Amino acid sequence: MAGLKGTYEGKVDAKGRVSIPSKCRKLLPGQLVVAKHSNKDLPALVVYPEDGFDEWSDKLLASMGGERVNDALQVQLLDEFYKAAFDAVPDDLGRITIPTYLREYAGIEHQVVITGARDHLIIRTPQMLERYEAGFAKNKVYNDQPASTPVE
Repeated sequence: MAGLKGTYEGKVDAKGRVSIPSKCRKLLPGQLVVAKHSNKDLPALVVYPEDGFDEWSDKLLASMGGERVNDALQVQLLDEFYKAAFDAVPDDLGRITIPTYLREYAGIEHQVVITGARDHLIIRTPQMLERYEAGFAKNKVYNDQPASTPVE
């Protein structure tokens, strides 16, 4: 699935709910998975359709040369992402509940920025988005820099 794009500002209510932007709701039907973003230096959350989360883990394994059941790093990575993942079904208003442990991981209290990332959404604090964008500026991603340059 492709098509999730844009940047949206949002708030977390007293029950830990965040509204999925209305333009994105149509592209994220049914059950969703909320999980930790893979970049621990810039803590954020990702929201995938249920099957998209499994596709992401398949791509991760493929990027590591394929699934190897005796590979301790793979086992640890998958354990890290799956144990913290949370199934969420949007309510009638398009809100999903984000559990406390995931909000704490991402430093989310009241304000969030939700960005589209093709096949998933990323939820982070405005401050974390600033740090992320500062990494782009530092690494000159948009100034003919090779795509393989790591973002710090």
